[in-house]
Amino acid sequence: MDQKWLQENVGEVLSSALSAVVISMPSDPIEYLALWLLRHAANEERRAMEKAERDEIARKIAEYQAQKAAEEAERLRLAQEKEEQERQEKLRLEREEEERFLAYQQAEEERRRQIEEQLAAAEAERLEKLAAIEAGQEDVAPPAPLDPLEKYRLRYGARLQDLGVLDQNFINEIHRYATPPVSVYKVLKALFYLLGKQPKDVDDWSKIRTLVNGDLLATIQGFDPIKKYKPKRFKLCVKTLAGFSAEDARKGSYPAFLIYQWVVTTLDLRAAAVAQRKAEAEKEGKAAEVEDAGVAPGELEGMEPPEEPQPAEGENPDDLGAGEPAP
Repeated sequence: MDQKWLQENVGEVLSSALSAVVISMPSDPIEYLALWLLRHAANEERRAMEKAERDEIARKIAEYQAQKAAEEAERLRLAQEKEEQERQEKLRLEREEEERFLAYQQAEEERRRQIEEQLAAAEAERLEKLAAIEAGQEDVAPPAPLDPLEKYRLRYGARLQDLGVLDQNFINEIHRYATPPVSVYKVLKALFYLLGKQPKDVDDWSKIRTLVNGDLLATIQGFDPIKKYKPKRFKLCVKTLAGFSAEDARKGSYPAFLIYQWVVTTLDLRAAAVAQRKAEAEKEGKAAEVEDAGVAPGELEGMEPPEEPQPAEGENPDDLGAGEPAP
């Protein structure tokens, strides 16, 4: 047993030491053997320490890699979770937007029906009075024909009422855009042309964005579509919306769609008012004043589209937080 233990634990080292003594044949072989064994022990201790250091470094590297892998897995999980939340939020907003449009369409059909009924009732009442006068049942002046503009006025009033959505949330949304959706840009540009702004006032997005403020709704409500204006504003408005439809406006946002509807209805009412003034002038044998409505009712399709929107000078299109603060 002792011989086996010596062979396993000392034999190989002692054999190497004795071989070194034989090869070197020192003058003091005992001292040489002792020094060789001491150096061997020191080398073994150093190698053991180096191995321990390497093992510790490998352990730390493995721990670091495992930690980074866990962090990356968590990052991917959170990113996927966020992406899914954003997707669900987008779907929710799309559903809400679709529901708003469906509700609007239903309300619009009902309003059209009510307007037609109101006009039909007024005309029936007028004809009834006229028949009574002709039959000698009433001795009054014949009732005047219905105002041809009444239908347009009623539609205009309904469109104006719809613009209650132009609240602070809408203003904040507009001010967050560094570069807006094309549909939003076109609708707002057409709106401000209609309200009397010049091309230099709306030649880049930062200027349009500044015009969208807390006074916008009051400005729209104060606009008189029947009043006589120079035709330039209407021509610029129509050119901006050339080739543009309600469906295009809908792709931007619900408020932008409602603004588009108001602009189109305003142009219809003005065109009808201009036509009425010309007809009255001709009936009275007067020279009709040169007055351009800019467009006939419903004639906004098929013209050359306007230029695409550009970000304001010095703005980063990716910086959705950029822009001037709301006044």
